[in-house]
Amino acid sequence: MSTLELKTGYHHIEVNPADRYKTAFVCPFGTFRYKRMPFDLRNTPATFQRLMDQFRNGLPTHIPDLKFVFERLQKFKLCVNREQCKFACARVKYLGLWITPKGIEVNQVKVAAIQNIPCPRNVKQLQSFLQTYSWYRKFIPNFSDIARHLSNLKKKNILWKWSEQEQQDFQTLKQCLVTQPVLKKVDPTKPFIIKMDASVYALGAVLLQGESPADERPIKYASRLLSSAEKNCSTTEREALAVTNATLWLTCFLDLNHKDICELKNIVIDVPSRTAAELKTEQLKDSELQKIIDCFEDIDKRVDFANWTQRGYVLNQEYSIATLHTLKRKKLTTHYGADGTFFFRISSRYYWTGMRKFITDYVKNCADCIRYKATNQKPAGLIQTHVPAQRFESIAIDLFGPLPETSEDMKSIFIVEDCTTKWVELFPLKQATAKELP
Repeated sequence: MSTLELKTGYHHIEVNPADRYKTAFVCPFGTFRYKRMPFDLRNTPATFQRLMDQFRNGLPTHIPDLKFVFERLQKFKLCVNREQCKFACARVKYLGLWITPKGIEVNQVKVAAIQNIPCPRNVKQLQSFLQTYSWYRKFIPNFSDIARHLSNLKKKNILWKWSEQEQQDFQTLKQCLVTQPVLKKVDPTKPFIIKMDASVYALGAVLLQGESPADERPIKYASRLLSSAEKNCSTTEREALAVTNATLWLTCFLDLNHKDICELKNIVIDVPSRTAAELKTEQLKDSELQKIIDCFEDIDKRVDFANWTQRGYVLNQEYSIATLHTLKRKKLTTHYGADGTFFFRISSRYYWTGMRKFITDYVKNCADCIRYKATNQKPAGLIQTHVPAQRFESIAIDLFGPLPETSEDMKSIFIVEDCTTKWVELFPLKQATAKELP
Protein backbone atom coordinates (compact mmCIF):
# COMPACT_ATOMS: atom_id res chain seq x y z
CA MET A 1 0.00 0.00 0.00
CA SER A 2 1.09 3.56 -0.72
CA THR A 3 -0.15 7.00 0.23
CA LEU A 4 0.24 10.30 -1.58
CA GLU A 5 -0.55 13.78 -0.32
CA LEU A 6 -1.27 16.51 -2.84
CA LYS A 7 0.31 19.83 -2.03
CA THR A 8 -2.45 22.45 -1.65
CA GLY A 9 -4.67 19.88 -3.33
CA TYR A 10 -7.84 21.96 -3.70
CA HIS A 11 -5.98 24.70 -5.57
CA HIS A 12 -5.09 22.23 -8.34
CA ILE A 13 -8.72 22.22 -9.53
CA GLU A 14 -9.77 25.09 -11.80
CA VAL A 15 -13.17 26.65 -11.21
CA ASN A 16 -15.49 26.80 -14.20
CA PRO A 17 -15.38 30.40 -15.55
CA ALA A 18 -19.19 30.48 -15.60
CA ASP A 19 -19.28 29.69 -11.86
CA ARG A 20 -16.46 31.91 -10.61
CA TYR A 21 -18.85 34.69 -9.61
CA LYS A 22 -20.19 32.34 -6.92
CA THR A 23 -16.82 32.49 -5.14
CA ALA A 24 -16.64 36.30 -5.08
CA PHE A 25 -15.87 38.11 -1.83
CA VAL A 26 -15.44 41.74 -0.79
CA CYS A 27 -12.48 43.17 1.12
CA PRO A 28 -11.06 46.69 1.67
CA PHE A 29 -9.05 46.33 -1.54
CA GLY A 30 -12.04 45.51 -3.78
CA THR A 31 -14.06 42.53 -4.99
CA PHE A 32 -12.26 39.32 -5.92
CA ARG A 33 -13.19 35.84 -7.08
CA TYR A 34 -11.34 32.54 -7.19
CA LYS A 35 -9.92 30.98 -10.35
CA ARG A 36 -8.90 27.84 -8.43
CA MET A 37 -11.09 25.90 -6.01
CA PRO A 38 -10.81 27.40 -2.49
CA PHE A 39 -10.88 25.49 0.79
CA ASP A 40 -14.11 26.85 2.27
CA LEU A 41 -16.80 25.98 -0.30
CA ARG A 42 -19.47 23.44 0.61
CA ASN A 43 -18.88 21.15 -2.40
CA THR A 44 -15.08 21.36 -2.35
CA PRO A 45 -14.42 18.02 -0.53
CA ALA A 46 -16.83 16.08 -2.75
CA THR A 47 -15.36 17.58 -5.92
CA PHE A 48 -11.82 16.75 -4.82
CA GLN A 49 -12.87 13.19 -3.90
CA ARG A 50 -14.34 12.67 -7.38
CA LEU A 51 -10.98 13.69 -8.81
CA MET A 52 -9.26 11.09 -6.60
CA ASP A 53 -11.72 8.37 -7.57
CA GLN A 54 -10.60 8.61 -11.18
CA PHE A 55 -7.18 7.27 -10.17
CA ARG A 56 -8.54 3.96 -8.90
CA ASN A 57 -10.52 2.70 -11.87
CA GLY A 58 -9.24 -0.51 -13.50
CA LEU A 59 -5.70 -0.73 -12.02
CA PRO A 60 -4.54 -4.39 -11.81
CA THR A 61 -1.35 -4.37 -9.70
CA HIS A 62 0.39 -2.00 -7.34
CA ILE A 63 3.44 -0.97 -9.42
CA PRO A 64 1.34 -0.19 -12.51
CA ASP A 65 -1.01 1.60 -10.11
CA LEU A 66 1.72 3.97 -9.00
CA LYS A 67 2.94 4.47 -12.55
CA PHE A 68 -0.56 5.28 -13.71
CA VAL A 69 -1.08 7.71 -10.83
CA PHE A 70 2.19 9.51 -11.51
CA GLU A 71 1.30 9.87 -15.18
CA ARG A 72 -2.06 11.34 -14.26
CA LEU A 73 -0.47 13.73 -11.78
CA GLN A 74 2.00 14.87 -14.40
CA LYS A 75 -0.70 15.25 -17.03
CA PHE A 76 -2.89 17.46 -14.85
CA LYS A 77 0.08 19.25 -13.22
CA LEU A 78 -0.70 18.14 -9.69
CA CYS A 79 2.11 18.41 -7.13
CA VAL A 80 2.54 16.04 -4.18
CA ASN A 81 4.13 16.65 -0.79
CA ARG A 82 7.17 14.37 -0.87
CA GLU A 83 7.67 14.29 2.90
CA GLN A 84 4.17 12.91 3.45
CA CYS A 85 4.29 10.20 0.75
CA LYS A 86 4.84 6.53 1.61
CA PHE A 87 5.29 3.68 -0.88
CA ALA A 88 4.90 -0.11 -0.73
CA CYS A 89 3.99 -0.29 2.97
CA ALA A 90 2.47 -3.28 4.74
CA ARG A 91 0.05 -0.92 6.43
CA VAL A 92 -0.62 2.82 6.33
CA LYS A 93 -1.96 5.28 8.88
CA TYR A 94 -4.96 7.35 7.85
CA LEU A 95 -7.00 9.67 10.07
CA GLY A 96 -5.72 8.04 13.24
CA LEU A 97 -6.50 4.51 11.98
CA TRP A 98 -4.35 1.75 10.51
CA ILE A 99 -5.37 0.40 7.10
CA THR A 100 -4.03 -3.14 6.68
CA PRO A 101 -4.68 -6.01 4.24
CA LYS A 102 -7.06 -7.48 6.85
CA GLY A 103 -9.10 -4.32 7.25
CA ILE A 104 -9.16 -1.20 9.43
CA GLU A 105 -7.64 -1.17 12.91
CA VAL A 106 -7.45 1.36 15.72
CA ASN A 107 -4.09 3.01 16.31
CA GLN A 108 -2.89 1.34 19.50
CA VAL A 109 -0.75 4.35 20.41
CA LYS A 110 -3.86 6.52 20.56
CA VAL A 111 -5.76 3.77 22.37
CA ALA A 112 -3.09 3.67 25.07
CA ALA A 113 -3.38 7.42 25.51
CA ILE A 114 -7.16 7.20 25.75
CA GLN A 115 -6.92 4.44 28.36
CA ASN A 116 -5.04 6.84 30.62
CA ILE A 117 -7.85 9.40 30.64
CA PRO A 118 -9.02 9.85 34.26
CA CYS A 119 -12.66 9.80 35.32
CA PRO A 120 -14.48 13.00 34.34
CA ARG A 121 -15.23 15.38 37.20
CA ASN A 122 -17.61 17.73 35.38
CA VAL A 123 -19.75 17.97 32.25
CA LYS A 124 -17.01 19.58 30.16
CA GLN A 125 -14.57 16.73 30.82
CA LEU A 126 -17.32 14.19 30.13
CA GLN A 127 -18.11 15.82 26.77
CA SER A 128 -14.44 15.69 25.82
CA PHE A 129 -14.28 11.99 26.72
CA LEU A 130 -17.43 11.06 24.76
CA GLN A 131 -16.36 13.06 21.72
CA THR A 132 -13.04 11.23 21.69
CA TYR A 133 -14.75 7.85 21.85
CA SER A 134 -17.39 8.84 19.30
CA TRP A 135 -14.65 8.88 16.66
CA TYR A 136 -14.20 5.13 17.31
CA ARG A 137 -17.88 4.27 17.76
CA LYS A 138 -17.94 2.35 14.46
CA PHE A 139 -15.60 -0.16 16.18
CA ILE A 140 -17.81 -0.53 19.29
CA PRO A 141 -21.10 -2.47 19.08
CA ASN A 142 -24.05 -0.81 20.84
CA PHE A 143 -21.99 2.25 21.68
CA SER A 144 -25.03 4.43 22.41
CA ASP A 145 -26.60 1.89 24.74
CA ILE A 146 -23.36 1.44 26.68
CA ALA A 147 -22.82 5.19 27.04
CA ARG A 148 -26.44 6.17 27.73
CA HIS A 149 -25.92 6.86 31.44
CA LEU A 150 -22.94 9.05 30.60
CA SER A 151 -24.91 10.86 27.90
CA ASN A 152 -27.73 11.57 30.35
CA LEU A 153 -25.34 13.58 32.53
CA LYS A 154 -24.91 16.06 29.66
CA LYS A 155 -28.58 17.00 29.61
CA LYS A 156 -29.76 20.33 30.95
CA ASN A 157 -31.16 20.55 34.47
CA ILE A 158 -29.54 17.21 35.39
CA LEU A 159 -27.60 17.22 38.65
CA TRP A 160 -24.05 15.89 38.27
CA LYS A 161 -23.77 12.57 40.10
CA TRP A 162 -21.00 10.09 39.27
CA SER A 163 -22.28 6.78 40.65
CA GLU A 164 -21.18 3.17 40.26
CA GLN A 165 -23.30 2.85 37.11
CA GLU A 166 -21.48 5.70 35.37
CA GLN A 167 -18.13 4.31 36.51
CA GLN A 168 -19.04 0.89 35.11
CA ASP A 169 -20.04 2.37 31.73
CA PHE A 170 -16.82 4.39 31.71
CA GLN A 171 -14.70 1.27 32.18
CA THR A 172 -16.80 -0.75 29.72
CA LEU A 173 -16.15 1.78 26.94
CA LYS A 174 -12.43 1.61 27.60
CA GLN A 175 -12.48 -2.18 27.53
CA CYS A 176 -14.49 -2.26 24.28
CA LEU A 177 -11.87 -0.18 22.52
CA VAL A 178 -9.07 -2.49 23.69
CA THR A 179 -10.85 -5.70 22.64
CA GLN A 180 -12.37 -4.26 19.46
CA PRO A 181 -12.30 -6.47 16.34
CA VAL A 182 -10.68 -5.48 13.09
CA LEU A 183 -13.23 -3.98 10.71
CA LYS A 184 -13.26 -6.02 7.53
CA LYS A 185 -12.36 -4.41 4.23
CA VAL A 186 -15.38 -4.01 1.97
CA ASP A 187 -15.63 -6.48 -0.90
CA PRO A 188 -18.12 -5.09 -3.47
CA THR A 189 -18.43 -8.51 -5.16
CA LYS A 190 -19.94 -10.17 -2.08
CA PRO A 191 -23.36 -9.62 -0.52
CA PHE A 192 -23.78 -7.50 2.58
CA ILE A 193 -25.57 -8.59 5.75
CA ILE A 194 -27.25 -6.10 8.08
CA LYS A 195 -28.21 -7.06 11.61
CA MET A 196 -30.09 -4.63 13.80
CA ASP A 197 -31.78 -4.61 17.18
CA ALA A 198 -33.71 -2.23 19.41
CA SER A 199 -33.70 -2.04 23.19
CA VAL A 200 -35.78 0.12 25.48
CA TYR A 201 -33.16 2.87 25.32
CA ALA A 202 -31.25 2.64 22.01
CA LEU A 203 -31.05 1.32 18.44
CA GLY A 204 -28.10 -0.63 17.07
CA ALA A 205 -26.97 -2.07 13.74
CA VAL A 206 -23.93 -3.81 12.26
CA LEU A 207 -22.88 -4.35 8.63
CA LEU A 208 -21.30 -7.76 7.98
CA GLN A 209 -19.76 -9.77 5.16
CA GLY A 210 -18.91 -13.46 5.06
CA GLU A 211 -19.44 -16.71 3.18
CA SER A 212 -21.21 -18.33 6.15
CA PRO A 213 -22.46 -17.24 9.59
CA ALA A 214 -19.22 -18.50 11.12
CA ASP A 215 -17.15 -16.38 8.71
CA GLU A 216 -19.12 -13.15 9.12
CA ARG A 217 -16.90 -10.18 9.95
CA PRO A 218 -18.05 -6.66 10.90
CA ILE A 219 -17.53 -3.75 8.52
CA LYS A 220 -19.18 -1.03 10.58
CA TYR A 221 -21.20 -0.59 13.77
CA ALA A 222 -23.84 2.12 14.22
CA SER A 223 -26.16 3.08 17.07
CA ARG A 224 -28.09 5.93 18.65
CA LEU A 225 -30.23 6.64 21.71
CA LEU A 226 -34.02 6.76 21.53
CA SER A 227 -35.81 10.02 22.16
CA SER A 228 -38.36 10.32 24.96
CA ALA A 229 -41.21 9.91 22.46
CA GLU A 230 -39.61 6.90 20.75
CA LYS A 231 -39.23 5.13 24.10
CA ASN A 232 -43.05 5.00 24.32
CA CYS A 233 -43.27 2.93 21.13
CA SER A 234 -44.03 -0.77 21.26
CA THR A 235 -41.36 -3.42 20.72
CA THR A 236 -42.48 -3.99 17.13
CA GLU A 237 -42.39 -0.26 16.36
CA ARG A 238 -38.91 0.10 17.86
CA GLU A 239 -37.66 -2.83 15.80
CA ALA A 240 -39.14 -1.27 12.66
CA LEU A 241 -37.42 1.99 13.59
CA ALA A 242 -34.15 0.06 13.91
CA VAL A 243 -34.58 -1.27 10.36
CA THR A 244 -35.22 2.25 9.03
CA ASN A 245 -32.25 3.77 10.83
CA ALA A 246 -29.93 0.93 9.83
CA THR A 247 -30.83 1.54 6.20
CA LEU A 248 -30.07 5.26 6.57
CA TRP A 249 -26.80 4.70 8.43
CA LEU A 250 -25.50 2.16 5.91
CA THR A 251 -27.05 3.53 2.73
CA CYS A 252 -23.63 4.15 1.14
CA PHE A 253 -23.03 0.38 1.17
CA LEU A 254 -26.47 -0.64 -0.07
CA ASP A 255 -28.02 -0.88 -3.52
CA LEU A 256 -31.73 -0.55 -2.80
CA ASN A 257 -34.59 -1.09 -5.25
CA HIS A 258 -38.24 -2.09 -5.19
CA LYS A 259 -37.97 -4.99 -7.63
CA ASP A 260 -40.43 -7.83 -6.96
CA ILE A 261 -39.06 -10.80 -5.07
CA CYS A 262 -39.36 -14.24 -6.64
CA GLU A 263 -42.84 -15.70 -6.13
CA LEU A 264 -41.48 -18.83 -4.45
CA LYS A 265 -39.74 -16.67 -1.83
CA ASN A 266 -42.56 -14.19 -1.44
CA ILE A 267 -45.73 -16.25 -1.38
CA VAL A 268 -47.61 -14.20 1.22
CA ILE A 269 -46.76 -10.77 -0.16
CA ASP A 270 -47.45 -11.85 -3.74
CA VAL A 271 -51.07 -12.82 -3.03
CA PRO A 272 -52.54 -9.31 -3.69
CA SER A 273 -50.84 -9.21 -7.09
CA ARG A 274 -52.95 -12.18 -8.18
CA THR A 275 -56.19 -10.35 -7.38
CA ALA A 276 -56.37 -8.98 -10.92
CA ALA A 277 -56.32 -12.50 -12.36
CA GLU A 278 -59.03 -13.59 -9.95
CA LEU A 279 -61.16 -10.58 -10.91
CA LYS A 280 -60.79 -11.49 -14.57
CA THR A 281 -62.06 -14.99 -13.84
CA GLU A 282 -64.95 -13.72 -11.72
CA GLN A 283 -66.13 -11.17 -14.26
CA LEU A 284 -66.60 -13.90 -16.87
CA LYS A 285 -69.12 -15.51 -14.52
CA ASP A 286 -71.19 -12.32 -14.08
CA SER A 287 -74.06 -11.99 -16.55
CA GLU A 288 -74.17 -8.16 -16.39
CA LEU A 289 -70.47 -7.80 -17.09
CA GLN A 290 -70.67 -10.43 -19.80
CA LYS A 291 -73.13 -8.18 -21.66
CA ILE A 292 -70.56 -5.39 -21.69
CA ILE A 293 -67.83 -7.76 -22.87
CA ASP A 294 -70.06 -9.05 -25.69
CA CYS A 295 -70.94 -5.51 -26.75
CA PHE A 296 -67.29 -4.50 -26.97
CA GLU A 297 -66.62 -7.51 -29.16
CA ASP A 298 -69.41 -6.25 -31.45
CA ILE A 299 -68.14 -3.17 -33.34
CA ASP A 300 -71.67 -1.83 -33.95
CA LYS A 301 -72.55 -1.80 -30.24
CA ARG A 302 -69.16 -0.73 -28.88
CA VAL A 303 -69.95 3.02 -29.07
CA ASP A 304 -73.11 2.60 -26.98
CA PHE A 305 -71.13 1.22 -24.04
CA ALA A 306 -68.00 3.36 -24.40
CA ASN A 307 -69.08 5.76 -21.65
CA TRP A 308 -69.48 2.86 -19.26
CA THR A 309 -65.75 2.24 -18.98
CA GLN A 310 -64.25 5.66 -19.62
CA ARG A 311 -64.49 6.41 -15.88
CA GLY A 312 -62.53 3.37 -14.71
CA TYR A 313 -63.09 -0.27 -13.72
CA VAL A 314 -66.49 -1.88 -14.25
CA LEU A 315 -67.60 -3.79 -11.14
CA ASN A 316 -70.42 -6.20 -10.41
CA GLN A 317 -72.76 -5.94 -7.43
CA GLU A 318 -70.59 -8.02 -5.10
CA TYR A 319 -67.34 -6.14 -5.74
CA SER A 320 -69.08 -2.75 -5.67
CA ILE A 321 -70.06 -3.27 -2.01
CA ALA A 322 -66.55 -4.44 -1.14
CA THR A 323 -65.09 -1.42 -2.94
CA LEU A 324 -67.19 1.07 -0.97
CA HIS A 325 -66.31 -0.62 2.32
CA THR A 326 -62.60 -0.54 1.43
CA LEU A 327 -62.58 3.11 0.40
CA LYS A 328 -64.44 4.11 3.54
CA ARG A 329 -62.11 2.08 5.77
CA LYS A 330 -59.05 3.72 4.16
CA LYS A 331 -60.70 7.16 4.49
CA LEU A 332 -60.34 7.84 0.77
CA THR A 333 -63.91 9.13 0.52
CA THR A 334 -64.17 10.98 3.88
CA HIS A 335 -67.87 11.82 4.44
CA TYR A 336 -68.98 14.25 1.74
CA GLY A 337 -72.50 12.87 1.39
CA ALA A 338 -73.88 11.06 -1.65
CA ASP A 339 -73.03 13.70 -4.26
CA GLY A 340 -69.53 14.36 -2.98
CA THR A 341 -68.67 10.69 -2.64
CA PHE A 342 -70.07 9.89 -6.09
CA PHE A 343 -68.62 12.70 -8.16
CA PHE A 344 -65.24 13.24 -6.50
CA ARG A 345 -64.17 9.73 -5.60
CA ILE A 346 -66.06 6.66 -6.72
CA SER A 347 -67.12 7.68 -10.22
CA SER A 348 -63.57 8.70 -11.17
CA ARG A 349 -62.36 5.14 -10.56
CA TYR A 350 -65.22 2.66 -10.99
CA TYR A 351 -68.54 2.08 -12.71
CA TRP A 352 -71.41 -0.38 -12.31
CA THR A 353 -75.08 -0.49 -13.26
CA GLY A 354 -77.32 1.59 -10.98
CA MET A 355 -74.27 3.23 -9.47
CA ARG A 356 -75.88 6.54 -8.43
CA LYS A 357 -78.84 4.99 -6.60
CA PHE A 358 -76.59 2.37 -5.00
CA ILE A 359 -74.20 4.98 -3.55
CA THR A 360 -77.06 7.23 -2.41
CA ASP A 361 -78.65 4.37 -0.47
CA TYR A 362 -75.27 3.38 0.95
CA VAL A 363 -74.56 6.92 2.20
CA LYS A 364 -78.05 7.24 3.74
CA ASN A 365 -77.30 4.21 5.92
CA CYS A 366 -73.77 5.33 6.86
CA ALA A 367 -73.75 6.72 10.42
CA ASP A 368 -70.64 8.83 9.82
CA CYS A 369 -71.96 10.29 6.57
CA ILE A 370 -75.24 11.22 8.25
CA ARG A 371 -73.40 12.84 11.14
CA TYR A 372 -71.03 14.92 8.99
CA LYS A 373 -73.15 15.62 5.90
CA ALA A 374 -73.89 19.22 4.90
CA THR A 375 -77.30 20.72 5.75
CA ASN A 376 -79.35 23.44 4.02
CA GLN A 377 -81.20 24.46 7.19
CA LYS A 378 -80.47 27.75 8.89
CA PRO A 379 -78.62 27.51 12.18
CA ALA A 380 -80.79 27.69 15.29
CA GLY A 381 -81.08 31.18 16.78
CA LEU A 382 -81.40 32.37 20.37
CA ILE A 383 -84.10 30.91 22.64
CA GLN A 384 -87.35 32.89 22.25
CA THR A 385 -88.87 34.62 25.30
CA HIS A 386 -92.12 33.16 26.65
CA VAL A 387 -95.15 35.31 25.69
CA PRO A 388 -97.65 35.48 28.62
CA ALA A 389 -101.39 35.14 27.92
CA GLN A 390 -102.73 37.48 30.67
CA ARG A 391 -101.71 40.16 33.16
CA PHE A 392 -99.32 39.30 35.97
CA GLU A 393 -98.80 35.81 34.56
CA SER A 394 -95.13 36.66 34.18
CA ILE A 395 -93.24 39.36 36.05
CA ALA A 396 -89.64 40.61 36.06
CA ILE A 397 -87.88 41.70 39.26
CA ASP A 398 -84.61 43.49 39.94
CA LEU A 399 -82.70 45.34 42.65
CA PHE A 400 -81.22 48.77 42.07
CA GLY A 401 -78.72 50.44 44.39
CA PRO A 402 -77.08 51.44 46.55
CA LEU A 403 -78.36 55.03 46.27
CA PRO A 404 -77.85 58.12 48.44
CA GLU A 405 -79.48 57.46 51.80
CA THR A 406 -82.82 59.17 52.48
CA SER A 407 -84.12 60.59 55.76
CA GLU A 408 -85.82 57.23 56.40
CA ASP A 409 -82.55 55.28 55.84
CA MET A 410 -83.66 53.94 52.43
CA LYS A 411 -80.70 53.07 50.12
CA SER A 412 -82.04 50.60 47.49
CA ILE A 413 -85.08 50.08 45.27
CA PHE A 414 -86.88 46.80 44.59
CA ILE A 415 -88.34 46.91 41.03
CA VAL A 416 -91.27 44.74 39.88
CA GLU A 417 -92.54 44.88 36.26
CA ASP A 418 -95.45 43.09 34.63
CA CYS A 419 -94.20 41.54 31.33
CA THR A 420 -97.64 41.86 29.69
CA THR A 421 -98.75 45.41 30.57
CA LYS A 422 -95.28 46.80 31.44
CA TRP A 423 -96.72 48.07 34.74
CA VAL A 424 -93.93 48.93 37.19
CA GLU A 425 -94.00 48.96 40.99
CA LEU A 426 -91.10 50.43 43.05
CA PHE A 427 -90.45 49.54 46.70
CA PRO A 428 -87.80 51.36 48.77
CA LEU A 429 -85.47 49.19 50.87
CA LYS A 430 -83.04 49.88 53.65
CA GLN A 431 -80.83 46.96 52.63
CA ALA A 432 -80.78 44.86 49.45
CA THR A 433 -81.37 41.54 51.24
CA ALA A 434 -84.04 38.86 51.05
CA LYS A 435 -85.36 39.76 54.50
CA GLU A 436 -86.14 43.33 53.39
CA LEU A 437 -88.16 42.30 50.31
CA PRO A 438 -91.92 42.98 50.59
